[in-house]
Amino acid sequence: MIKECCRSLSYNDEERQFTFPLNPCLSHIWNKVKKDIKSIDPDFHLNDFNQLLTRLCDLHNQYSRIETKCIADIFILPGEVLELSLVDDPNPLRMVKMKKGQYLNVNTGRGYSFGDKYKFRDNYILETSEGYILGSVKSTALLSPSCEHIALSKVYIGDYYRNKISDSLWPIFEMVVNNTNPRCNARIPEYLLMARKMGINSFSLLNILNASTHVWG
Repeated sequence: MIKECCRSLSYNDEERQFTFPLNPCLSHIWNKVKKDIKSIDPDFHLNDFNQLLTRLCDLHNQYSRIETKCIADIFILPGEVLELSLVDDPNPLRMVKMKKGQYLNVNTGRGYSFGDKYKFRDNYILETSEGYILGSVKSTALLSPSCEHIALSKVYIGDYYRNKISDSLWPIFEMVVNNTNPRCNARIPEYLLMARKMGINSFSLLNILNASTHVWG
């Protein structure tokens, strides 16, 4: 279904984000695939198909939340996404771990260093290694990729899970930021190849790529 419903990674200049866009003529796809789907799952109906399309349209918000009151940097892998709710900010702080003790703010493209001994804890002040205070943490959660992200990763990134996760993911962020023609999709195959080599999935990749769009201005 992913192959039929989605195209590969691309940049949408109007929405200013990277995504795996839906194919046109979706109304014809159900008729094309329903026989094969029914042979696998007789209880999968048109309504289920439409719900899948809705989730694919909203990949940024498709994830599972794993709540935790305290988690140390050492237990977070590069590419994993941490979401912190802060007391005085209505918008959660979403960060991708990029390297030991280093994180990327998905909403601003700004990098933070906390150090590899740091612990993210509820009811504690969130402070960088340089002494910059981001706020007081109200709740802490890890965001786990959805089934849609896993399927997209298999189809368009490939066997990323066979590779060791890179110690640093900054190179892919820097590649996008330094792109001389960032709104051109010509380099996207390079991003997908780098993601596979670095051992990261589409959820991690999309968060990193979309963080980079804030740096373009």
